[in-house]
Amino acid sequence: MIKSIVMRGIKSANGKQELTGRDIIIGPNGAGKTTRSQALGIALMGHVPGGGKLPAETMKLAHGDTMTVGLETPGFTVLREYARKGSKIEQVITLIPPNNGLQGDKVADKEERIEHELGKLPVMLDFSEFLSLSDMKRREFIYALAEDDEGMDSANKHLAVETLTQRLALPVTADPQEIEALAADIAECAEQYPDSIGVQAGLQAMLDYAKEQTTYWKKERDKATGAAQKMTEYKNDLAETDRSLDANNERLETLRADLTKVAAERTAADSENLRSADYNRKIAALRSEIAEIEAATNSGDAAELRDLISQYKTDIRQINHGAEIAAQTERAESAKAQITTLEKAVEKCLDDHNAVNSKKTASESLISKLSQQRGQCPIDCRIECDKDFTGLIDGLAAEIQDCEAEMRDICQQGTEARANLNNARQAIQDAQTAIDKLRSEEVATLRDNEGIQSMIRDLEAEIAKTENFDNEKATRLAAKRGELEGILPPSDGERILSEWAMIGTEEYAEREAAISADIQSLKAKIDEQTKARNALASLQSSMVDSVVAGYHAENWKKIADGVGPKGLQGELVKDTLAPLTEAVQHKLTQMGIDNMFYFQTEDDKGKEIFQFGWWSKISELNSMAQRRNFDALSTGEQLLLLIALMTTIIERLNPPLKILCIDNAESLDKNNLMRVINGLTTAGAEMDNIIFSGVMDISQVDVEPTWRVWDLSGGAA
Repeated sequence: MIKSIVMRGIKSANGKQELTGRDIIIGPNGAGKTTRSQALGIALMGHVPGGGKLPAETMKLAHGDTMTVGLETPGFTVLREYARKGSKIEQVITLIPPNNGLQGDKVADKEERIEHELGKLPVMLDFSEFLSLSDMKRREFIYALAEDDEGMDSANKHLAVETLTQRLALPVTADPQEIEALAADIAECAEQYPDSIGVQAGLQAMLDYAKEQTTYWKKERDKATGAAQKMTEYKNDLAETDRSLDANNERLETLRADLTKVAAERTAADSENLRSADYNRKIAALRSEIAEIEAATNSGDAAELRDLISQYKTDIRQINHGAEIAAQTERAESAKAQITTLEKAVEKCLDDHNAVNSKKTASESLISKLSQQRGQCPIDCRIECDKDFTGLIDGLAAEIQDCEAEMRDICQQGTEARANLNNARQAIQDAQTAIDKLRSEEVATLRDNEGIQSMIRDLEAEIAKTENFDNEKATRLAAKRGELEGILPPSDGERILSEWAMIGTEEYAEREAAISADIQSLKAKIDEQTKARNALASLQSSMVDSVVAGYHAENWKKIADGVGPKGLQGELVKDTLAPLTEAVQHKLTQMGIDNMFYFQTEDDKGKEIFQFGWWSKISELNSMAQRRNFDALSTGEQLLLLIALMTTIIERLNPPLKILCIDNAESLDKNNLMRVINGLTTAGAEMDNIIFSGVMDISQVDVEPTWRVWDLSGGAA
């Protein structure tokens, strides 16, 4: 079982998707549901199911220049890392545990190890791989499902050759040379079937060889020319055979008409039986529904529910903080109006302080110069000057003291202005905090009230259901009983029948078999006689060797037909399809689907095809069943049929890891989704992992506890 899917750098996904074995992944578009399916397919097969197989195609899903995907099982882990290196894409495969020298370390060796440990079955991840095949390839695929079937009686060389010999046996009146040539040709063809290979490969080898020999002997026959004497002898030998040809042809036409008549009668009986079976299924279902409705009881108590509503109504609170919010808003606006004035006051104090400080600095600089230049001019030290500047210095010192006092006053004013500014800002913040708290309280109260109102509405709906229970029950009973009366069979005159009778078809089958045997026997005789008549008309100049070549050409053509799709190969696929059809039908039944599954190997004109679908009724008013090909089904119906068919195919192929992965499951409506999910508990019991994903409302489906629902829009449910 896969425990988790690893995703790094694929689209927008990073991390792991845990799996339990029975998983439903839901979420909106773009949540990553398809990404998980694609990551699983890349990890298992090395490419996206249904997409290109080159690394460059896979790398288109990367979010950047690197991407890692993988999967983990209890005993084995696969990681595939893709990296863009210029124009190339490199892939590195990591296996845990590693090969440990038991296998090579090349990519091909690791791919072989993955296939050995897990299997590589594209059908379980992308059934379009099967649907895109031609009819012949589909048939070969189905052949593989029966390779080891013990129930195939023709699955051995000896029985295949014996069956072919019996079917191609010539009448005793045939040319002895022809009888001898046919025996030799069949023996030669049988040599192409080695004892060591399966029945499909053996029959195909015989068919290929028969086609080659048919071409060869046709050329040999056309090459030969003969003498009139030889033709005369040949004509005498065949004269007796040619005499009754016209009478036999008339007899053959009569037999064919009888066979057509019996087949038509059997077809009509089969159609009638299908209609009766459909009616009987509906009758049983209606009787079950009527019994269920009759057994239903009213468990509700309207008075108790009304008391509960009254209690809930007392819990509803009324709250309105409009006045308080308005007051806090006014407080905040008032403080905001003062901000500009207070900011300018702080800025003015700073400018005034700088101006006074500059004046003080200038005075201090002048006093310093006067003190250092005694006996010299303070302007130019080269000029002598004995003037006394003491008075000037004292005056400047007094000005400095005045500046310092003024600066202290300015600092005091600035401190007060900044405190006022901070107080205004704090007032705005406090008012907004109070407003937010009041509004949060109102929102919480409204949310609580809405929850109470919702519960009250649910209780009122329950009261209505309780009070209308009897009327509703009577109405449903009347409707179902009326529907039942409408499909019951008519009275046989003595008693009322409880269900439709089925018509026995064994007699038709026996008559058809007998007439068919007569036709085949007569056809074989006519074929020999026709061949004789044609020989008389076309081989006027042929010799005996040419006749023998013609025998061989005809023999190899009949051998090719007897071995090919209309012969043993065709019967093999029919033998294969019988148990496979039964298995698929069983899966559909386990999912609660009563449509009858079928494979079709021939169209109405007898042309070889390979298609499938189910029988379904035409309408509610016309319950006659009709065959509907898979392509004619709706998207949801196709998904139902594919789930049953894919599960059966996976079980038959029996890979080491059995995975059923269904994406876009939203095509199923509620009822069919419930049928599939709960029906797969039994129908998919052999699957290691079943993964459903889609944009689905899973809350309306009663999912069994064996399933795990992963909701990508809000976590695991």
